Amino acid sequence: MGHSHPDTTRDHYLAPFTGLHVDYLMALLDEDEQTALEALVRTAVAATGVVLTAVEVTR
Repeated sequence: MGHSHPDTTRDHYLAPFTGLHVDYLMALLDEDEQTALEALVRTAVAATGVVLTAVEVTR
């Protein structure tokens, strides 16, 4: 977007998405889709070493 630092874009344009509720979004998926998504996340975490943690949402 032309900002000097990627944090500027993330903080200003992606901020509204930080409040999305993953549990709600997961509930929209059927069982097969949930299982596939969980497998994808496990594979990505194992391959990259990323640690997933809960995010506290402030409003």
